Amino acid sequence: MKRLLPIFVFAPFLAALLLAADKPFVYPQPPKSAQADDYFGTKVADPYRDMENVDAEATRK
Repeated sequence: MKRLLPIFVFAPFLAALLLAADKPFVYPQPPKSAQADDYFGTKVADPYRDMENVDAEATRK
């Protein structure tokens, strides 16, 4: 019985790892905007400014 205990303990972990490695995680595409700031004559693009508001509906998705 002592020889079978490690098999019963590690088999579920091995099965979970094999199933998790089967499909890669796909990150959602973030929404972009055409927002740009003007700093002393230099335009700086900030396409992800909408994501700074953590309470916005688009950010929660």
